[in-house]
Amino acid sequence: MSIENHPGYARWQAAKERLEDAKLLLDQVTTDAERAVVQREVDDAQEEYDAAVDAIVG
Repeated sequence: MSIENHPGYARWQAAKERLEDAKLLLDQVTTDAERAVVQREVDDAQEEYDAAVDAIVG
């Protein structure tokens, strides 16, 4: 089965995009307070990405 046909592919794709966006934003913040908020978003996005990958390979 092609990965694109896997039921979890859409979830993985969305999680990948969210993680990439969060990492880009992390590079743009300037204050420690902003960095803390965005770092939490990166961590949450990474967690969702990992769960999506596990759902596909698991």
